[in-house]
Amino acid sequence: MSFLRDLAFRHCEERRSLDVATSGVRYYFMRLPRSLWLLAMTS
Repeated sequence: MSFLRDLAFRHCEERRSLDVATSGVRYYFMRLPRSLWLLAMTS
């Protein structure tokens, strides 16, 4: 039982770090100038 709980806890930890990474990337892209963003999207 403790094994399953540990597995679930680790899964939640991975999800949280993934959420932090994606929000960080999203924040970085939002900080970019619009022209640079459009250039990255079209290329």
